[in-house]
Amino acid sequence: MPNSGAGSVGVKIEMASLVGRMTLTNSCKEQIARQGARVFVELLSNQEGREPSLQALYNLSGLDGNATILIESSVLPSLTEVLFDKQDPSHELKSLAASTIANIVSKPGHWELASADNDGNPMQSEIIVYTLLGLLNCLPSQCQAIVLRILCGITLSPQASGNFHQLALN
Repeated sequence: MPNSGAGSVGVKIEMASLVGRMTLTNSCKEQIARQGARVFVELLSNQEGREPSLQALYNLSGLDGNATILIESSVLPSLTEVLFDKQDPSHELKSLAASTIANIVSKPGHWELASADNDGNPMQSEIIVYTLLGLLNCLPSQCQAIVLRILCGITLSPQASGNFHQLALN
């Protein structure tokens, strides 16, 4: 999925839509993540491409080994932007973004050192954790459960345990 001319956005959206709907083997998920993750992240800023891209990223995030590939594609800031967006009330999009984040943070790894937002805060930072906690008051129960999965993944991180200890001391 090379980044070519203007007409290619529609093709990229269609590819994201297909990847989001397909049942893929683990080797296919890894190959598609390596070749397409950056394209799917870029599509998150396109209103028309947002939902297909979120579905594709969610599908790819189901493979533990893809977490690093997705992180290297700067997926977390884009996903948290969707999740924290107060202008877009779509719970379906927020649920897809949250589910993808939950898959990524379910195991310790590369995400612990990555930026989770455009300000460079990691997932286990105070601001991200407080924002996630705040979402619990305004999302439907299904989305709340997914946000709790994210918070559980963060708390199980060895990297985060030091941060939470620091928060408790302050």
